[in-house]
Amino acid sequence: MRHGRTPISSFSSPLLKNPSIQLGNILLIASLTKTLLESGTRNLDPNSIPLSEPLVLQILRKNSLEPSKKLDFFNWCRSFKPNFKHSAVTYSHIFRTLCRSGFVEEVPNLLFLMKEDGVLVDSSTFKLLLDAFIRSGKFDTALEILDYMEESGACLNASVYDSVLVALARKGQVGLALSMFCKLLEACNGNDNGNSVVSSLPGSVAINELLVALKKADMRAEFKQIFDKLREKKDFELDTCGYNICIHTFGCWGDLGASLSLFKEMKQKEKSSSSCSFGPDLCTYNSLIHILCSVGKVKDALIVWEELKVSGHEPDVFTYRILTQGCSKSYKINDAMKIFSEMQYNGFAPDTVVYNSLLNGLFKARKLMEACQLFEKMVQDGVRASCWTYNIMIDGLFRNGRAEAAYTLFCDLKKKGQFVDGVTYSIVVLQLCREGQLEEALQLVEEMEDRGFLVDLVTITSLLVGFYKQGRWDWTERLMKHIRGGNLVPNVLKWKANMEALMKNPPKNRKDYTPLFPSRGDFIEIRSFAGQAMGNNVDSEDCDEKDQDQEMPFIETDQWSSSPYMD
Repeated sequence: MRHGRTPISSFSSPLLKNPSIQLGNILLIASLTKTLLESGTRNLDPNSIPLSEPLVLQILRKNSLEPSKKLDFFNWCRSFKPNFKHSAVTYSHIFRTLCRSGFVEEVPNLLFLMKEDGVLVDSSTFKLLLDAFIRSGKFDTALEILDYMEESGACLNASVYDSVLVALARKGQVGLALSMFCKLLEACNGNDNGNSVVSSLPGSVAINELLVALKKADMRAEFKQIFDKLREKKDFELDTCGYNICIHTFGCWGDLGASLSLFKEMKQKEKSSSSCSFGPDLCTYNSLIHILCSVGKVKDALIVWEELKVSGHEPDVFTYRILTQGCSKSYKINDAMKIFSEMQYNGFAPDTVVYNSLLNGLFKARKLMEACQLFEKMVQDGVRASCWTYNIMIDGLFRNGRAEAAYTLFCDLKKKGQFVDGVTYSIVVLQLCREGQLEEALQLVEEMEDRGFLVDLVTITSLLVGFYKQGRWDWTERLMKHIRGGNLVPNVLKWKANMEALMKNPPKNRKDYTPLFPSRGDFIEIRSFAGQAMGNNVDSEDCDEKDQDQEMPFIETDQWSSSPYMD
């Protein structure tokens, strides 16, 4: 049984249908295969081998031969030009062999030889080459192959350009990928003056890669332009991955209404679709929860969380992490602890980020005993504490009236020479300034610099405020060296620019604190609010946007905040 492979006789002339001649061909191929396995091409006698395309194809199809042996035989046959010349079929076969075995570095040389022979393979073979180089991360070579195809006049289809778009997007050449996509879009619309190369849009994978690249490059106008053009196409629909990308992107860029509208559309299509493969998945729910938490609408995120649990999808570790961070930052510490308990019950091990969020939330809520117990549990469970963990502990102890314990912890960490950074020093300096111990604060700043930590703008400002309160302006000169030698000038200029912009466009006195979603009711009611949310500026209803948290990078740090580190 040959499993669909063409028998040898079909490659031969009608004269070779004689059984004895067929047997001779089989014996010849077996002999060639054995010789190639044992000694390669050096013992092959060209005078005794009737080279032909069927014979070469049979050798190239031998699974017992290594790819390197097949390539040597291919080149050996080519050396007998003009008596023998490889065809497009043999070139296609050797290309497939090399790509499947990982020998893609041999492809450029073969393309050069193919050009010399005046042979051109079909577009499916070229796409195979493009995909192989993209998978191996060699995007430049993939683009060179595309140039080769266009120069040689190969017939290109949309699937070929899919591979190129993916290569450009992953290589970071977003502008070139965007330009190519727009041209393909025009060609699909018939607006290219009759020189259309494609009759259909690029595939979903290529479009999704382009959208992701535009999001990473923060090209908001271009992203919206591509999104709008795709929505105008009646024959194109976003897949689940495409919806997730757009929901996440619009949410990160502050367009919560667009994200909710797309989510509502997904739910409607899920109901009307006969296929069970389409609809919001876990990634969709995680993105929506992340967006709502990032804008301070944690109550609404908890409603989405309840909908997720009855949707047929199981929450993962990222879901729990997002919610514990959001609840902790918005003073919903009881909800955060409930989610934490559920996370452990379902078999997920909390990591350092989750523990840090909960510790910060407990200290904010003035639950000192619970925070200390949680830290002990963290150590017992073998979760490695980070430098940020100890910063939270020191700051929390200070804010909860346990200054002596905070100083002791700080000194112990210094003696051990670990888990101390510039933020740790700044927290202690701020506390010393609050207590009026300016001399000790200045000494700590000097120690901070001696250890190689930069003195930041908040620390300098705290000391200046302390000098002003005690009338010690003669100590200002001791700070000047920190300002001259540090990197504070860009921060000061940024702060000045922000203040000037704020003065030109002062914030409105009234803020809309109306919840986007009702606090009660199922998620059907929530989706009905999606249309009303379009275009609204979202304000935080229960979260201070000045929070600084290293584990939540979507919130910008205000370096002039009165509580810059943990508040």
